[in-house]
Amino acid sequence: MTRGAMSMIPKRAFWAGTGYAAGAATSIWAVRKVKRVAARYTPSAVVLRARDGAIDTGRRFRDALAEGRDAARRREAELRAALDGSDAAGAAALGAAPAPLRLVEATPAPARLEAPAPPAAAVGARGGRLRRVR
Repeated sequence: MTRGAMSMIPKRAFWAGTGYAAGAATSIWAVRKVKRVAARYTPSAVVLRARDGAIDTGRRFRDALAEGRDAARRREAELRAALDGSDAAGAAALGAAPAPLRLVEATPAPARLEAPAPPAAAVGARGGRLRRVR
């Protein structure tokens, strides 16, 4: 053999070994990745994630509700102070001097004298009467 042919054999062996090692490592990585993803979709894991999501959503809903109530209470206090005239800044925020409150009485609605209509007989799609089947 010539000298050039002798130096080719170790290079081929090196690259063949490198290729086998890369293939084995990739296969091991892929198997682990597939197992991790499959474990995320087992029934128990899905239930746990759904439960955690529902708990988190409920917590965020309660926080938003409490924040909304606090904002409503603050705004109501501002408006009441502006109407009472005790807060000049609140009255200025409304744009005018507060008007005095006055009592308004509602007039009662006229009473209905009509008697309720008797219930109509149950009629089926073909026009016949419906009956109970036991």
